[in-house]
Amino acid sequence: MPEPQNPDLLIIGAGLAGSFLALSLSRAGESPTLIHDNSATASWVPLALYNPASTIRARKGWAAEKCHDALHSCLEELAGEGFPIDDIVSREGVIRPCLDEGMRENFIKSAENEAWPKGWVEWLEPEEMQNRFPRAEYRFGGLWVPYGMTFDTPLLLSAIHKLLEHKYKCRIIRDTVQQIEPNSESAQIICTQNSFDAKRVVVAAGSAVNNLVNLSGIKIHQVKGQTLETRKPAQISFGASVSSRGYIALKGSRMVIGSTYEHHFSDLETTQKAAERLLQKVAGTFPGISTQSLDIETQWAGIRVTTPDRRPLLGKLPGSNSIFLSAGFGSKGMVYAPYCGQLLAENIISGSDLPFEVSLMRQLPPQA
Repeated sequence: MPEPQNPDLLIIGAGLAGSFLALSLSRAGESPTLIHDNSATASWVPLALYNPASTIRARKGWAAEKCHDALHSCLEELAGEGFPIDDIVSREGVIRPCLDEGMRENFIKSAENEAWPKGWVEWLEPEEMQNRFPRAEYRFGGLWVPYGMTFDTPLLLSAIHKLLEHKYKCRIIRDTVQQIEPNSESAQIICTQNSFDAKRVVVAAGSAVNNLVNLSGIKIHQVKGQTLETRKPAQISFGASVSSRGYIALKGSRMVIGSTYEHHFSDLETTQKAAERLLQKVAGTFPGISTQSLDIETQWAGIRVTTPDRRPLLGKLPGSNSIFLSAGFGSKGMVYAPYCGQLLAENIISGSDLPFEVSLMRQLPPQA
């Protein structure tokens, strides 16, 4: 049977936002088509953390339990289909060492005052921090997040794409979208290699979103992030990843150090200056471990798209009958994308309201 040329539902972008949305739509009986070009979005970072206490004050995030359940639902489906989950994710938790008294005060407040589900976080005084996580900074204590996880993000995305293709018979196209031309009933998609019409289009294209749709009145900002990968030093005996100012993701023998937050940039080249700044994070987080002993294996750069309130923007674009947006996940794609995929899928299929906290309507003026 020939492949359909004009998809009914097209998702532009196959990073975390687009892939989890495609999975939710497929589970609901839709047949989305994914199109992507593996551009340098944050989704393709070598290792990424799922950390429900990731904010600077370790506050409990929006809809934390629902986000947690949505992510685990995907992992359970992948495991049930025979994908190598242990290669995709490490469940060793995340430790948040306090680097000063301010962090200590905020983390204690989080552990005591946030409505965390039982077992999600635990405050550790300095002595216990030192005993359980030797070599990590311990003088001000730390927050232990046992439900935290570390993902090989490219492997995760590859697994989701294979699941979509083989189980749900989704079509995945490798091409670069150049232009979207909406009309009354659909939209024409003009790509480097192909052009076609789609009745419904979701733009989940990360940093390319500005070039594809009119975002008048919608505030997003692009941030360049660089990471570097080295081998985990033998002195680090535990497997938990570390989140303090920046993160140090540990998975097996791998160690990925991230990330820079570059608000002004002209290209996506990696730099020696960024590498030096990232290595300083190791020195601050693991006192006594010489950064000179770390050989940089790879250095990576990508773009996060953020919003002023650090939450995603979901929904149908104003004035359009066919174009939806999924953008602004910043550094929290692993936390928000699975649940936001469910919410946007329901909105697209049935027109159900999106929570105001993640609806793009929160950035638009009230309707007269």
